[in-house]
Amino acid sequence: MQVFLSHQTLWNFSTKTFIKLASDFFDGVEFVDEPQGHSWSLREELDEIKDCLSSSGLSSTLHGSYRDLNLASFSPLVRDCSVNSILGSLDIARDMEIGIVTIHPGKVSGKKHLREDSLLMLKESLAVLLKRAEDYGIVLSVENMYSPSGLELCQTPTELLSVVDGFDPEYLGVTVDFSHLSSLSVNSRKFVEEVSHRLCNVHISDSLGLTDHLPFGSGIINLQEIFEVLESVSYSGACVLEGFYMQDPLKGLMASKKSLLDVIRKMNSR
Repeated sequence: MQVFLSHQTLWNFSTKTFIKLASDFFDGVEFVDEPQGHSWSLREELDEIKDCLSSSGLSSTLHGSYRDLNLASFSPLVRDCSVNSILGSLDIARDMEIGIVTIHPGKVSGKKHLREDSLLMLKESLAVLLKRAEDYGIVLSVENMYSPSGLELCQTPTELLSVVDGFDPEYLGVTVDFSHLSSLSVNSRKFVEEVSHRLCNVHISDSLGLTDHLPFGSGIINLQEIFEVLESVSYSGACVLEGFYMQDPLKGLMASKKSLLDVIRKMNSR
């Protein structure tokens, strides 16, 4: 298993600094295709990022665009915009020679719409995206979500698998976000076991119930249990440390890094 660092943990740092800090401890990085104000824009920094990556020795994945998007929308305009945004993310992944792109599945447009119909809209969107993913040799990975309103799709392993199992497993997989699982109070071991045959990416961060993506040590998630669950299904891919540390990103990262080192030492000493 490899531990990656998410772009958004250091949201107010330049991409170049993010890569340098990641190379001091992590095996790889997960870039996020969302412009972050003055800090980064993958499209504008592509050549510089590729140079920094090649000298760092880091592996990389990509989190596709997700803000204000809905692949399951009943509005053709919204759905087309969402698909086109993620097609752009796939173009970036191709140019950066990235093999896995995580995407959000979208949500039911409103309480008057049927969930089953929203899932059909999502599958139509995925069919379009997969044509380009296959052309590029890239794996799309659908992330499990959570939502207090219940409108977000793919919150359960059954629903997540109902979406991906109809498509070629060589190009469509699953990203498990443990913080989202904690927010739903589901059994993480059972969830991972059920989707393990499609598992190709993992997101980790701490959580306080409905407040997720915190530094480890500030929430209720047991990091060692996460690694043990992943080990039990022989997962060997990226384990991406996420987190949005508003007040002091570097301090938040250092807290999570310490927790990671402590757990890795314990597991290596068994």
